[in-house]
Amino acid sequence: IYEYQRGVYPSESEAVAGRIIDPVREIVRVEDYYQRYATYHTDPDLLALRQMKPMSAVWDDHELSNDTWREGAQNHQDYEGAFTDRIAAAAKAYFDWMPIRRPAPRVARVYRYLDWGDLARIIMLDTRYIGRDRQLDYRSTLAPQLAAAGADAAALIAEFRRTVLDDPNRTLLGAAQERWLAETLANSKQRGQPWQIVAQQLVMGEQVYAPGASRLLPQSASSNTRRWVEAGERIAAYGLPWNLDSWGGYQTARARFLETCSAHANNAIVLGGDSHNCWLNNLAAPGGNRLAAIEFAGGSVSSPGFERALSAAEPGEREALMRGANPSLAWCDLTHRGYGALRFTREGCQADWLAFADVRSPQSSPPSATRITAAAGSGTGPGAWTL
Repeated sequence: IYEYQRGVYPSESEAVAGRIIDPVREIVRVEDYYQRYATYHTDPDLLALRQMKPMSAVWDDHELSNDTWREGAQNHQDYEGAFTDRIAAAAKAYFDWMPIRRPAPRVARVYRYLDWGDLARIIMLDTRYIGRDRQLDYRSTLAPQLAAAGADAAALIAEFRRTVLDDPNRTLLGAAQERWLAETLANSKQRGQPWQIVAQQLVMGEQVYAPGASRLLPQSASSNTRRWVEAGERIAAYGLPWNLDSWGGYQTARARFLETCSAHANNAIVLGGDSHNCWLNNLAAPGGNRLAAIEFAGGSVSSPGFERALSAAEPGEREALMRGANPSLAWCDLTHRGYGALRFTREGCQADWLAFADVRSPQSSPPSATRITAAAGSGTGPGAWTL
């Protein structure tokens, strides 16, 4: 769900005719969250999904509040009451409405694991709240200094990397969840399960903006959109990630995660989301001599992605630019809404990306399917994604 007041996002001009979002205001109290979930559950397709399929879920930030971290959120203000009260309200509504087991009373914990026989262990992580340090923001941590740096820009970037971006004390999972993850992976490996499927909320693969992305902006692009894209290009020239809300803003935490996968998993695959586009990454182990994991970061079903901002692109142009700028990126779709379907065997993983031309109509044409595969290694980690 989104916690915003009606009309803030997505824009009402993109909403499906007849679809409503209640309450009108931003949701803060438990009654608000209940009503918002109830509104979403008037969607007949969601109800059909609940009838037909089991669900294993973890929350994203908007189930709580935009850009949540363990002590606050970008979209929570002091006048809205205590942040802990809002978390309690949001967590209660989440576990009351979602078809998953609830944790111990008064514990807002969604990380857990599910064994899939002797084939796989599905590990659900919380990268949004429980142990997360506050997100970095270039506008406050780098931009003012960079504007005044002049010829010393390269030295300033190096210092920013060393002291801020690569700070070893920054955490996304928290120390307790990191220890739990290592133990859970090691236990799965000891049981002989070939696959460790790590489901979480964010894109893990390195992502820098592609040079030339701004030329894909339409003439009608807003000044805010143009500034956002051009700023992404400028920081990409220094090798800096465009999205500090993802694992890219927690560099040493990502390195620790991959070290853990390399040491304790048989074949780790990371499932991610959040960006609204689809990305398949090959995640190298520290040292780079083999893969620690592969990643399938699925796109959103309805919320728009890069295609909305970079709309002046030829077919495949957005995807080619991003693949060229990011060596770990095996494949991506920055154009369509859709979903991924993954099939695991002892020999490998088969991933199908099912992309729709128009998700606003139930009479849309059938989806196009792209199939990508990866082999299961034997004590050496997974093989790379292959089209």
